[in-house]
Amino acid sequence: MARALQKRVQQLRQQWQLLDGRELEQLDESPRFALHSQLSDDLPALLLLGNTPATPLLQRWRDGGDPLFHPRPPLDGAVLQQRLGLPPGPLLGQLLSHLSQERAFGRLARDSASETEREAVLNAARCWLQSQTQHVT
Repeated sequence: MARALQKRVQQLRQQWQLLDGRELEQLDESPRFALHSQLSDDLPALLLLGNTPATPLLQRWRDGGDPLFHPRPPLDGAVLQQRLGLPPGPLLGQLLSHLSQERAFGRLARDSASETEREAVLNAARCWLQSQTQHVT
């Protein structure tokens, strides 16, 4: 238990240093998404320490469906593996993180319950995968 607490405090300290006196909204998307992903349970502590007015952000944090404050991918890894023929591994993890970030910043639907929304997510996944293979070649 002590190690887990140490890790949480270390992550909180790292994110506090990353903010360096700036407001949360001033961070670029990738660092802000990383902050929300790492500090999901401890974000209120960071908000109360920072320069940002905490009340509206705490309200968003309390909403378990907020895609930025509680990031999760719009489709799970098993669906992506099945529909895109992906093996488990780092590429799948990177894709899940990318889709989570796209969802968090409103570029993908919050809920992929309909077939149309699922197809939109799968198309975004295909585009991202294609961009990754172009970087490798």
